[in-house]
Amino acid sequence: MAKEVLNLDCVQSYLKNVDHSAGQLLDIWNKNPDVTCDEFFTQHLDCKITVIRSILNKLHFYGIVNYDKIKNENSGWFTFKWHLDYEKLAKLVLINNLDKLEKLNASIKKYEQYQMFTCSNTCKDFEFEVAAHYNFYCPMCNENLNLLNQKERQDEIKKQIKIIEEENNILSGFLRDKNKKA
Repeated sequence: MAKEVLNLDCVQSYLKNVDHSAGQLLDIWNKNPDVTCDEFFTQHLDCKITVIRSILNKLHFYGIVNYDKIKNENSGWFTFKWHLDYEKLAKLVLINNLDKLEKLNASIKKYEQYQMFTCSNTCKDFEFEVAAHYNFYCPMCNENLNLLNQKERQDEIKKQIKIIEEENNILSGFLRDKNKKA
């Protein structure tokens, strides 16, 4: 089930926001769950250890990974054993998705209440009053603003909502399963 969570588009997107290589690192980790040392990832991502440690530290900041610090009594050096927290990752993505759902539902209401206009480049959608303020020219690309097919736009948003709700069901199911086992 953890592999399914990591393969969700919303999880990969969230990880890219943490670091552009975070998803790749966690994919490697997912295939080799017993790996705990950062040196292993340098071989598979073809980058320096400092880059790997930077990614791991970013993930640690979010609580997605944790570590145990072990001191070598002979050398005095510390070794870090990293651990991936799938549950924390699922919770963070679920919270992020709930925020997206709230914004998408607000957008649907806006499209139901107002006449909307957009340019041929679809830079942004404007309410009638805003479009009129710009004399029906897009302030970003200077193209004409035309009446938007709001039904199409609402259907697009509803598709996005459905995808996010399906992802949330998978994430919630994973978290329920984790809590049952605990």
